[in-house]
Amino acid sequence: MPKITSNFIQVHIARIEIVSGEYEYLVLKRSANVIPYPNMWQVVTGNIEAGESSIETALREVKEETGLEPQKIWTLPYVTTFFNAYKDIIYMSPVFGIFVDNASVKLSSEHCEHIWLDFQSCYNKLELPSHRAALKIFRDYILENYDNAIYQYVINS
Repeated sequence: MPKITSNFIQVHIARIEIVSGEYEYLVLKRSANVIPYPNMWQVVTGNIEAGESSIETALREVKEETGLEPQKIWTLPYVTTFFNAYKDIIYMSPVFGIFVDNASVKLSSEHCEHIWLDFQSCYNKLELPSHRAALKIFRDYILENYDNAIYQYVINS
């Protein structure tokens, strides 16, 4: 019987494109030497460290993987699941949405490329079903929902 664990997070990042005024979403390409999923296009993901909350992990991973500082963060009304057949583990991961300004992305060695895309292009670029499903929830429940305050987490500076 597979083990069930929850020690990962997933984070979607959006900003406003200056010219069009529309949302665009950050997608990262994993480096060729990163296992699992080398060269895969994805959103920010990461491991929860001992003593760390999920939201603390999300904020840390965004900073480590992109160098971006969140202006707002929301807990999405969605928990993603995925199965690792090699380890016989089912992972359950909380998902977060982050809004940033137009600062430059500074990638860690985990990723080799990044691109900002409109919703449909981002959806098509993402390779994992859980990333696509969460992207849609981020757009529908947070970015296009003017009553999204129930999902917002206040960042203490």
